[in-house]
Amino acid sequence: MAEYIELHVKRQKTPDSPPYWEHFQIPHKPNLNVISALMEVQRNPVNKSGERVAPVTWDQNCLEEVCGSCTMIV
Repeated sequence: MAEYIELHVKRQKTPDSPPYWEHFQIPHKPNLNVISALMEVQRNPVNKSGERVAPVTWDQNCLEEVCGSCTMIV
């Protein structure tokens, strides 16, 4: 039986629109961090209900996925 992680992402369609929560379910992988989980959702933007949605976006500087300092702002 596969293990999954549920990721809750607070999103907005535009800067002026109201925020809403979107839920994603991704397969568990060893050493998965927040950025890796977001990248998994970005590669396959399907929410927990099975609907294809806009890919998630975020700001980061390094693209290394190692230190985790950018996850402190999430």
